[in-house]
Amino acid sequence: MRRRRAAVSQLSVLALLAAAVAAAPAVASPPPSVAPDVSLMDYAPIGHFAPGHPLPPADTGCAEISGDQRLLTFNPSGTWNAYDSNVFEVLCLPYRQSDDQSADDPYGNGGDPRHGYCAQPSDPIARPGNPALMPGVCPNHQLEYVEYFGETMRQVLGDFGVTIHEYEFEVEDPGVGGNTLGGRAINVAAVVPGAEHPEETVLVSGHFDQTNDGPASAWDSAEGHAQVIRMAKIMADYWRATGTRPAATVKFIPWDGEESGTLGSLDYATNNIVPGQENKVRSYWNTDPCAGGYPAFRFGNPADRVDLGIQIADPAAVPGDTARIEAFNERAPQLVEEVFEHLDDTLAVDGEQREIFVATSEADADTPADIGNDVIIGTGRPQLFTSDWRNFEVLGIPFLNPGPEITGPSSDGSAGNPDGLAILHTPNDNLETLNRYTGQLDGSMSEGWIKGMEMCAHLLAWGMLQPDVGSGTPVADGDVVAYFEALPNEATAGKPVSFDAAGSYQYASIGSRELVDPSALRFRWDFGDGTSGTGRTLDHVYTKPGVYQATLTVRGIDARDTMTVPITVLPIGFEPPMLSAPATDADGMFDLTWQHEAEGVTGYVVEEARDALIHLDDDAASLDAWQVSAPTNAAIDGWQLSDSGSQKNRGNLSHSAPTSFYTGVGRASHTPGAGPNDGESVVTFGAPITLPRGDSAELSYWSDFANDANDSGRVEVSNDGGESWQIVDSLGRDERDRDTMAVQEEPFESSAPAFERRRADLTRFAGQTIRLRFVYDLGDAQFVNVYRMGWYVDDIRLTTGDFTEIGSTDAATKSFTVAGRKPGEYGYRVLAVFGEHVRTAPSNVAIVTVPRRR
Repeated sequence: MRRRRAAVSQLSVLALLAAAVAAAPAVASPPPSVAPDVSLMDYAPIGHFAPGHPLPPADTGCAEISGDQRLLTFNPSGTWNAYDSNVFEVLCLPYRQSDDQSADDPYGNGGDPRHGYCAQPSDPIARPGNPALMPGVCPNHQLEYVEYFGETMRQVLGDFGVTIHEYEFEVEDPGVGGNTLGGRAINVAAVVPGAEHPEETVLVSGHFDQTNDGPASAWDSAEGHAQVIRMAKIMADYWRATGTRPAATVKFIPWDGEESGTLGSLDYATNNIVPGQENKVRSYWNTDPCAGGYPAFRFGNPADRVDLGIQIADPAAVPGDTARIEAFNERAPQLVEEVFEHLDDTLAVDGEQREIFVATSEADADTPADIGNDVIIGTGRPQLFTSDWRNFEVLGIPFLNPGPEITGPSSDGSAGNPDGLAILHTPNDNLETLNRYTGQLDGSMSEGWIKGMEMCAHLLAWGMLQPDVGSGTPVADGDVVAYFEALPNEATAGKPVSFDAAGSYQYASIGSRELVDPSALRFRWDFGDGTSGTGRTLDHVYTKPGVYQATLTVRGIDARDTMTVPITVLPIGFEPPMLSAPATDADGMFDLTWQHEAEGVTGYVVEEARDALIHLDDDAASLDAWQVSAPTNAAIDGWQLSDSGSQKNRGNLSHSAPTSFYTGVGRASHTPGAGPNDGESVVTFGAPITLPRGDSAELSYWSDFANDANDSGRVEVSNDGGESWQIVDSLGRDERDRDTMAVQEEPFESSAPAFERRRADLTRFAGQTIRLRFVYDLGDAQFVNVYRMGWYVDDIRLTTGDFTEIGSTDAATKSFTVAGRKPGEYGYRVLAVFGEHVRTAPSNVAIVTVPRRR
């Protein structure tokens, strides 16, 4: 779970959500023929570790449970029990952050006797975070965790053609005040190919990274990804018992970078889900964490229980069609009822056995139903925390996210329980604390937490086994499954696309679940552009923009199977048009015109919003509406008008008005190649901005940023009154290829003046009140011998509206006449079209006011 704070991202959306025009079905494909049976799920809450057993010591516990060996898996119970996995991960792999440089670090916390802490080495490693909470420095176990998870899932799911994929991305160094690390991050996925609809996916995750302030992170979120392993075991056993395999592809994919701003799931949503194909993701299932409250009683008090909140998507927060969200939400309560009817168990509380998991059908006067009392299902969400579900909700993908209500106030107006604020992201997030919190006051192993984890794994597994999600389809001897992934999800004409069919397989025998040797399979590709290829993996270059249907045919022993995926290929220089329109028009008839130059354009589409609003329109002529914070480094000139008297390397620059906003380091204060280094300069828009629910929202501005390769500029948004900030646009450090740069012997100026239009999609904040700020951030050292030019920002605009298509033109016509508009404010934007299905992102939004006639 991520406390709402600065989201550190260097992701740039490849095509700014270029949309495929081809209409896709609003719901998933027809369900397979095998109906799910909840009674076939094996409830086994007690694994190797049992309630009342003492906790292994923090400093030597890993050696105790692993036999002082470097284990790649831990399954002493044979059931891949979630509590067992949690204990192993916390004691043996306690610290997992970005940019791990060694895959052979020693297990454990370095010898600190305290749970939740790491031993401080004699030569401390400086890491950002809260000095009051800094718990020492463990070895970084990011790479060790990736290896452990991959090997674990091969053992759990090996007879279902599972492959392990590692999707890498970069996390920006958070700098001063951050509590995570920058560098290489890895989403590790265990992919089980779907037999009927491999192109459709079901995703389940609990993130595996953590903050510097909370090593071990037993609750947030070692518990979550331990439950992911247990879910895989439950689902695999179910498929084996029914003689089936998943109809759609299931990805068990713990995210990295969640604590840096849900960056792992954002990277996946951006770079692995094809724009226009969001409906191919059937649903997302999240655990971050799930247990720790219900069914346990808070500190063993039978009168005090923390509710289990089961969060589902809010249709009002989803742009576009909400039919499948509403259908999923309507089904959710029944899923919970079915699991509770299946799970019959009790919990020892105050000397009595208290019945838990009470379904409505099982309730009576003495034993009320848990659902609707201690288990709440709804669209409310925490105000102070967020998690990975949001990156899927904004794409219209249904999700289910069960978790204890311990994060304070909720969007539904309830005050909530604030216990999590004292535990999460601190050394208190440890095994001893959580076992006490869930009822075992002596700190030994808690029955309530153990059984809660098993219940959570069953709830999520049962949801994913539904007919329209990942339920089984019958298997026969000799069945072949063709499966491949093609990345990037949006290709560029002239650049290679990597095709990987490693997930394809054939059954030799259903009875033994034995697979045919992969060397017996033959692979043939039809790339959809008139060319073909062979081999399990290969690269292909598309020469023209368009949407191509790439088909893989896998031939096994006397059988074959195919899979087809649309490949979106964008032209080089895939930029949206620049739109112009009159600010006002008296008679409701006016012309829109635009500028756009690109090869392969076949036409343009014009969109209109009849409810358009301008929430911010600032030409940077005055800072009166803004709050300027003193820079954290005195060598930085704080935000000011560009015609101020301070020394600037470039003087007064602007895009349109006589001035822009400027911050930077003057030449007199700067020694190229040496400094100054470190420090931030911040300017914040003074008034909160409330964005309408359900509308598209866009921030645009003009920027001239020319500094050292280690410097950056960030645009950040807060939706909690300024307590924490999320990055919506960034430039500088994360947009440079530093491997190609070299230190210069003589100082030089970084570049010639050049304003560029920047845009940030704020649609995910629809219905919320936000704050907006610009942050100029000096790196901790200079990479090149350069004079910093500072940051100039001009013409800042924030607009919202519900856009619909009103017309189109051919490629040669770059104007459109709007007629018959009544008084009001209208928003317009234009998209360039390439071929049948490829469009650019929308142009800038132009607002036209038709005044009332007097």
